[in-house]
Amino acid sequence: MKKSTQELMPEVGRLIREGKTVVLPVRGNSMRPFIQNGNDCVELHPLPPVLRKGDVVLARTSKGYYVLHRVTAISPDLLTLEGDGNIGLRETCRPSDVLARAEWVIDAHKERHSLLDKRARIKWRMWYMLRPMRRVLLACQGCLPI
Repeated sequence: MKKSTQELMPEVGRLIREGKTVVLPVRGNSMRPFIQNGNDCVELHPLPPVLRKGDVVLARTSKGYYVLHRVTAISPDLLTLEGDGNIGLRETCRPSDVLARAEWVIDAHKERHSLLDKRARIKWRMWYMLRPMRRVLLACQGCLPI
């Protein structure tokens, strides 16, 4: 029986709190070009002591739904989250509503790609600076060497 996201996420949170890693398939295009809909899975890990700008997290937003998005701003009581493929759409959550941090993307060929290494962070920072041009770049994504 297929479980809904709302039913599945509390179980994912429990496993993560127990110190386990969880691999989940990705649905949606909000994290393009770094995480692909239907092809990729993410490997989720327990939270580090401190989250950093640029971390990809699984969180329950202030509107009550779950997202796998990147932390783009941090304050003591609030995190701002944004999908890499989104243009101007942001969510917020409390730090206590973050279930896990994604550390690896597993592609359709079962190859693992770090979301935390220096190269991945540099690519994200460059992509983040290109926000005004994302729509055009995503339209010709096949041309991008990402």
